[in-house]
Amino acid sequence: MSNMVIDNLFSTPIYKTSLDFKKEKMIGYALKSKQINMGRMLSNSGGWQSNPLIDKIDLFDDILEHVNKFSQQLNIKTIQKFNQIWLNINEYKDFNTPHIHLNALFSGVLYLKTNKDSGKLVFNHGNNHFNHCWDNIDVIKNDNNNSPSYEFIPQDCDLYIFPAWAEHYVEPNLSDEQRISLSFDTVGE
Repeated sequence: MSNMVIDNLFSTPIYKTSLDFKKEKMIGYALKSKQINMGRMLSNSGGWQSNPLIDKIDLFDDILEHVNKFSQQLNIKTIQKFNQIWLNINEYKDFNTPHIHLNALFSGVLYLKTNKDSGKLVFNHGNNHFNHCWDNIDVIKNDNNNSPSYEFIPQDCDLYIFPAWAEHYVEPNLSDEQRISLSFDTVGE
C-alpha cells in the first residue's frame, strides 16, 4: 500500500492583523497631506496617492514590528526597514489596477477608513499560467489550491502585509465615502 502525499510547493503568505491607534488623527493627517501634496499616479485609477512620506509617525514603529514578526515566521532573518510609505485616498469608483511592488521584500496596507462598499483587496494566483490552464474547471468549493484569486474585505484599522511580488489590486470604491489607507514597502537593513 502506498502513502499519498500532497505538497503545496509555493504559497503566497498574507499577514493580517488589526492595529489600535488614533484613527481620526491619521485620517486628518491624510486629508491635510492631500491639500499640500500633488501626489502621483502609479497603480491608482482615479483617486490620490501621495508622494513618499518623510514625516516620522509613531504608528510606523508598530507597523514595522509586525513586518518583522511576519518575516521571522517566514524564516527570513533579514531585519526590515521602510523603503517608502505613502497615503491613498479613493473617492467613488476609484480603484487600483493589478500590480506588484518592485525593489521591495514586503509590501502592506493599513486601512484608515473603509466601509462594506469601499472595495475588496484582491490577490491574484501567483502562477501566471493558472487562468490559462484552469480557466473552465468546476470546483466543489474554492480554496487555496483551486482559486485564481483571493479577496479580503478590509475594515478600519486592518493591516495586511504580503510579499512584494504578490500581484494584487483594490476594487472600485462603490461608496459615497472616501476609502483612505496607508501603504508601504520594506527592504532589508
